[in-house]
This record gives sequence, C-alpha cells and structure tokens, in this order.
Amino acid sequence: MNKTIFYKEKTNYGTTHFYVVSEHKDAIQRLTGRKTITSEDADALQALGFNFQLQQAFVTLGSRVVCNNGR
Repeated sequence: MNKTIFYKEKTNYGTTHFYVVSEHKDAIQRLTGRKTITSEDADALQALGFNFQLQQAFVTLGSRVVCNNGR
C-alpha cells in the first residue's frame, strides 16, 4: 500500500472538511467512523509514516483541461 494519502478539501457552510480520495479511503472510514478526517486523525497517520497530498480538481471543457483555480 502506498504511503501517500490523497485528499480533497470541501467547504460546507463555512467549514472546511477533508475527504480521503486514495486507496486508503475505506480503511480510514472504518477506523474513524467518518468520511472526513480531522487534524488529530492526520497527526496519528503521520506518526505511522503516512504523508498527505492535496488532490487538485480538474475540469475538462471541450478539449481544454482547466484546474479548479481557473488556470
């Protein structure tokens, strides 16, 4: 299993939530009982040797790929 955990950020009603989107998603959900992870969850996983990387959202517009920040 890869040691890099990919996640995405989503803001709901002014609160930012972090969702795991990599192969670790199901195992982390079983351990925490949640779809989101907290900073405490991330600290514990980092202590076990895992790294975190934000997954950028991309949108395809016709034949052009656009990053979520418009570039």
